[in-house]
Amino acid sequence: MNKTQGEIGFFCPKRLSMVTRRSSTFTSYLTHSISKQSKKQFIFITFHQKSHWMLILLCLQRGEAFLFASVGVGLDSVQVKGHISMSYRTWQANNKGSQKSLRWKEIICSREPEMSECGYYVMKYMYQIVLLGLQSISNVEEIFSPNPYTQEEIDDVREKWSRYFISSCL
Repeated sequence: MNKTQGEIGFFCPKRLSMVTRRSSTFTSYLTHSISKQSKKQFIFITFHQKSHWMLILLCLQRGEAFLFASVGVGLDSVQVKGHISMSYRTWQANNKGSQKSLRWKEIICSREPEMSECGYYVMKYMYQIVLLGLQSISNVEEIFSPNPYTQEEIDDVREKWSRYFISSCL
């Protein structure tokens, strides 16, 4: 495991999709997950909303959350935003004695032209973030562009994921 892998946490997308039906259960799951991963520098939160996969990069120590959405949905329409913000404030109050608000920013990132490959876009965003290295994340908004990924880039993500799955999961 390289240094970056040990500093990045993940929320389970399956759990997120199952608990979104009950608001209090969802917020409890998020608060618990934040507490368990509070030593991580960053947490990837992948979620599905209205037939579309999106990514939130949660930076606990800096109090920032970055939204990556390949269709440009806008922060105000992200259903999980309020729950994540509330869970962050609860974690702050329980562990740091304050209730600072989470600062949100939508990253202008690659936009998909056909709205059918959002999962690959999310995987590519995650891959690019890890490649950036954790020290470069402060300028994350400067790294991404709104240009769609090429078919070659999408195929590269598919290939990397397939190789990983075959070597690690089968």
